[in-house]
Amino acid sequence: MVTYVKADEPFVEENNLHYMPCQIAYNGKAKTSAYFEEIIGSDGTKNASFRGRPLHGQEINIPKGYCGYVLKKPDVSFPSQPKAYQVQQSFKKFNFWNLDRIPSKNDNLLSAFDWLDVSEVLHSSSSPQKEEKTQNIKSNRK
Repeated sequence: MVTYVKADEPFVEENNLHYMPCQIAYNGKAKTSAYFEEIIGSDGTKNASFRGRPLHGQEINIPKGYCGYVLKKPDVSFPSQPKAYQVQQSFKKFNFWNLDRIPSKNDNLLSAFDWLDVSEVLHSSSSPQKEEKTQNIKSNRK
């Protein structure tokens, strides 16, 4: 099966994206500023509620050299056809929310960002910078 991503033009918009700990039967833009109010604490943590449930959040920046994309799922009738996802939006940061705890490296999505550093170390040639990066990765995992 072939899968690819189509983008009409390279762009990065300032969007207010939220990664929610639930499934919502809607895909598209929403008036979050009118219906979703977040409170930012003195320590930078975010709190909000959604349908009466408390949420704990954190703003996540996409690592330098990378960009996040919101993709539209392709309409494919046959599994043998190539799947072409269409870029709807791009972003450099998003709000990550949990129901019962403050976001941390224990969350699957956030821990996935660690693999970007690991991949960079694995695919770079040996050098003092690689050794330093390896040590930084080891110390961040503790």
